[in-house]
Amino acid sequence: MFAWYLFPVIFCISIFQFIGHFGNFNLILLHYRLPNLRTNYGILLTILTICQSICLLFENINLFYAIYGIILGHPIYRDSCFYAMFPYVFFNPLQQGIVTMIAIDFLLCVIFPIRYRSFHQPFYLTLLLIPPAAHGLYLVIFGFLLIDKAELKLCNPPSSINPQINSINYNISLCTCSITVIAYCISFFLIYLKTRQRSRVDIESKTLKSLSVIVIVFIITRFLGIFAINIMQIMNFSTGSIIAMQNFLVIPALIGFSQNFYVCYFRSKEYRGMFDKQLWPILKYFKKTNYAHPTTRATTTISQANKLPKINS
Repeated sequence: MFAWYLFPVIFCISIFQFIGHFGNFNLILLHYRLPNLRTNYGILLTILTICQSICLLFENINLFYAIYGIILGHPIYRDSCFYAMFPYVFFNPLQQGIVTMIAIDFLLCVIFPIRYRSFHQPFYLTLLLIPPAAHGLYLVIFGFLLIDKAELKLCNPPSSINPQINSINYNISLCTCSITVIAYCISFFLIYLKTRQRSRVDIESKTLKSLSVIVIVFIITRFLGIFAINIMQIMNFSTGSIIAMQNFLVIPALIGFSQNFYVCYFRSKEYRGMFDKQLWPILKYFKKTNYAHPTTRATTTISQANKLPKINS
């Protein structure tokens, strides 16, 4: 009865292994190569992208169990699934929490632009990373303590942990997702007010456009799914229906794990120039004629790095 959605999940996991890792690798490499991008936001975005790459890698285990269970017809049990997936169980809420912290960081930057520059970076970033890490550790610890041998249809982080703990996990996730949306909406409103000041209209307008994409992508790939699961639990939907929704949410999660590079590339002229320069050795083999070297576009981007619009998943 579950086959109708499991095969699209298998297909998407396979495709996003290339799409996601290609973009994530290039974004991590760019931030490693260019020191001027190592701002608070830049470091958080790099850590986020690393965590999302790890999550993408562990989707291969999901893919293996899908083939093992659906095609070969072998049973999948929660204990073996959790032992294989517990690092993913940690990194999944960690990356989700970092998304929230990036939204809070962005809001602080908008509200306190001068004081924000004086924050002690190591202490400030550590403070932001503690709550997401605590969420991940909570799931791993109680995942081990309450492990059982229940049979599963698909092996992924939600199905690998005890249903009671998973219910609490979705409540926490709904709170963090709501905070993310609220923080971005407040930032959106404040930036909109600043666009009325002609002296800053160019920079703020660019940020406003990028921010609108960030909010829309986040709502589609994360917030709506978490919200739907919580509503299904409140309305006492059948366990099978909730599990089916959890498994289907792998697809928007894959988009979320892979989006950072592509949003940066298509919504930021400065990032696009730097990516073009970085990718030129690869692009020149695929462009036979009429493709100019992106030196001109990229030469001024380093000096503009600290003015880049905030972009996230």
